[in-house]
Amino acid sequence: MIDTHEMLRAVILKSGEQKILKKEECRYKIKINDLRGYSEEESVKEYEKTRREMDHLIRPLEQWPMFEVRMSLLPENRIRIHFSIDLIICDVSSMRILQRDWAFAYNGRDCRKYDISFRDYVLMVQKLRETSIYDEADKNWDERIKTLPEILPPMLPYVRAASEISDIRFVRRSFRIDCERWDKIKAISVKYSISPSVAVMCAFSTVIGRYSKNKDFCINTPIINRVAAVDGVEDLIGEFSSFAPVEINAGTGRTFAEVYDRLLLSLLEEGKEVSPRGMLT
Repeated sequence: MIDTHEMLRAVILKSGEQKILKKEECRYKIKINDLRGYSEEESVKEYEKTRREMDHLIRPLEQWPMFEVRMSLLPENRIRIHFSIDLIICDVSSMRILQRDWAFAYNGRDCRKYDISFRDYVLMVQKLRETSIYDEADKNWDERIKTLPEILPPMLPYVRAASEISDIRFVRRSFRIDCERWDKIKAISVKYSISPSVAVMCAFSTVIGRYSKNKDFCINTPIINRVAAVDGVEDLIGEFSSFAPVEINAGTGRTFAEVYDRLLLSLLEEGKEVSPRGMLT
């Protein structure tokens, strides 16, 4: 996979340019932690420790590799794979491609060969900057920015200011919805011609608005801006993400439906004007 996907051999120079190392320079050995003699409880503690070690790594951009793979050998002939990668070389859609090709290799299938590189894509997108479509999107964004709330982020309460915390760690919060309730959410989403993810985003915005001092704010929303500039771009590994501020109006007295209507309008406005540069302002 490292030979096939050149961005797995990438480093970022101090000039901001990327460099793809030669295949023979990038021979990687997976670190293995043998936990097969541990009890179930002990093995869980050990591989959770491995996760904590890997989830906040900050790698030097000019040093290869910009990823890490470890394996925990567990009781009952199980294996847990730990994978960490710097998202400066790989976005979420690229992660899906990596997982797909990893599954191919795991099952004895050869990884697909690619005739284009991320560099080809970048150069092609740069040419789009010279088109009228890009200029029009750029002008529209310049005007759109003037209409956004004066204070962009939600002003949420906190126990301590971030400046007072020396060791900042992000914690993943998750909640599992049972199938019956999720089916209802999907059915309602279809009724109003939206995706379930937009419905979840609306619920998230409503909760944030309840605790925020300012009721009009923006949420920075990632957009997979993979422009079909070259053939085969759908199989490339790289950072294609753009970000757009989605305006939220969660003022007191607004119903969930009213917040949703305004959110949907904002999404439509942002989505139709995504330029090849994304949101860099």
